[in-house]
Amino acid sequence: MAVREFTLDITPGGIPPIIHVSQNTEETIKVNCIASGGEDIPAYAYIRGTKLKDMTGFEYHLTYTQGVQFTTTKQMTAVSGKVICELSTQPYDSTERTYSSANFYLLVEPAAMSDETLQSATDVRDLMSRIQAIADDAEADADRAESAKDASLNYSQLSRSYAVGDTGTREGESTDNAKYYKNQAQSSRTQANSYANQARSYATNASSSAMQASQSVTQARTYANNASDYADDALAAKQWVEQWYNNLEDAASTNY
Repeated sequence: MAVREFTLDITPGGIPPIIHVSQNTEETIKVNCIASGGEDIPAYAYIRGTKLKDMTGFEYHLTYTQGVQFTTTKQMTAVSGKVICELSTQPYDSTERTYSSANFYLLVEPAAMSDETLQSATDVRDLMSRIQAIADDAEADADRAESAKDASLNYSQLSRSYAVGDTGTREGESTDNAKYYKNQAQSSRTQANSYANQARSYATNASSSAMQASQSVTQARTYANNASDYADDALAAKQWVEQWYNNLEDAASTNY
């Protein structure tokens, strides 16, 4: 394929040249960059542009070798009309600053067939397919986000139901929740403390009663011992009385 050549004056204020190309075609074009003095400028370069009809853009990086040579793609020539292009150059020893830049126009002439008849294998069809895929993914992500939101709300309600009840989402939730069980536990704890205090009181009373009983047993033993002593004394007194009476009878019998 023949290479068309154009000369681009990169001196500021120059008139942008117009390059005519056909719609939906690929063509190799060489652009020689010169300053107003005609000096050839070695540089690294890139071309970027915007299609005025649909306001989509493109950018291509190039290597400058006694000019810039690039091939128009179907992405660049997909839409008929004027395409504003900018050719920027940078010194080989630096990519941090722009050496110079200049504009030119691609004038895309309409093709004989409609844009709608482009095959899906073209760059534009691929781009549209990718855009549609991205849109579909975004819609699916939005649906998933909405589902996640609903699920989060449901889990939030269910969590509250199990925490404190009062949501109306579960049967019997007013007595089947953490708050209710906590209150029940506190009530049981209070009641258990009361029973423990009563048990301690009963134990104290029992200990006192046992001590009193022990004292009564000791006293009863004392009374029993005293009673035994009294019985012994009474028996001795009886024996003494009987002996005295016998002595009196014996004395009486002797005298009479």
